[in-house]
Amino acid sequence: AMDEKLDIVLQGLGVVDAKIDRLLKLAERRSKKDLKQVRRTNNLSKYAISRDKLKLEEEPFASGGSCKVYAGRYHNQQVAAKIISLSKRSLQQMEAGTEAFRQELDIVCNLAHPYVIRVFGACTDDALELILIMELAERETLRDLIKARRAMLTGGRRRNGHLDGRHARHPRVVGARG
Repeated sequence: AMDEKLDIVLQGLGVVDAKIDRLLKLAERRSKKDLKQVRRTNNLSKYAISRDKLKLEEEPFASGGSCKVYAGRYHNQQVAAKIISLSKRSLQQMEAGTEAFRQELDIVCNLAHPYVIRVFGACTDDALELILIMELAERETLRDLIKARRAMLTGGRRRNGHLDGRHARHPRVVGARG
C-alpha cells in the first residue's frame, strides 16, 4: 500500500515537473520575443533621422506594394527614400505595417557588405509615413540586371525549357556599387 502511494506521489511530481518545464519554455520564448521588441525599439532610436534633414524629389522613381521610392539628399549625399504610407489603413494593418518596418530596419541596419545597399536610418516623425533611408544605387534595377544575366547565361538557347550546357558556370555577381 505504501509503494502504491509512493508511486502516485511520484507520478504527481512527474506531472508537476512537466508543467514547470512547459512554463519555463513559454517564459523563455516570451523573453526572447520581448528582447526582440526592445532591440527593434532601440534601433528606431539609434537610426532615427529627422524628416527635415531629408530633401526628396517631387515624384517617386519606383513604387510597389505598399511603398514608393524617391530619390533625395541627406547630409549632402544622394539617397533613396522608401516611404511606406499607413494612411487609409485599418488599425490592425497599421500595427502590422509598423512592425514589418521595425523588423526590416532591424535586419538591414546590421548588414555590411560591398554588394548590399547601405541603410542610413529611418524617419518616423509621422506615424502614418515611415521612411527608410538608404544609399542610392544609380545603375540598372535588379529586375533589369536579372533579365540581362539570364539572357547572357542562356544565350537565347534552350532545349525543352532547360539550358543547353553552353553557358558560363559561375557568372560574376554584380552588386549595386559595381
